[in-house]
Amino acid sequence: MTTRFGRTAALGLTLLLTAGGCSISNSSGSLSDSSGSLSDSSGSLSESSESSSDSSSGDDDSAYRRDVESVTLAALEAEASTEAFLADLGRTAERYGVADWESLASTYRGVGAGLRRAGLGPEAAAAFGQRVFGARPEANAWLLEGYRS
Repeated sequence: MTTRFGRTAALGLTLLLTAGGCSISNSSGSLSDSSGSLSDSSGSLSESSESSSDSSSGDDDSAYRRDVESVTLAALEAEASTEAFLADLGRTAERYGVADWESLASTYRGVGAGLRRAGLGPEAAAAFGQRVFGARPEANAWLLEGYRS
């Protein structure tokens, strides 16, 4: 019997081993091709249990980071394409009024936390960061900080 954790960890490893340069999954189509974006197919993140309106701290940065974490986990579970995942990160940032999410540490820390929740090991998380975000030392360092937090 395969547990959800084991299936998710295996999915994550599959994502890292896929040869296709633009896909983080082994599926034939992107998530947006099959069922719309992650946020469209699963409802608005503002309706999720981890939304900023439910946040007891009231800290938008923390709420944003948690929503990025949830988007990352959902992308891995859905075997989303890199393009769909990055588009959903952009939409999440837009909901929080973040203009340049690619330069915000909270984005990468949230991704790292999502990778940990998905059951990826630290080496697989680092490889995921390199594959999806490229050779950006600062971004990949933030991702690993989020993974470890």
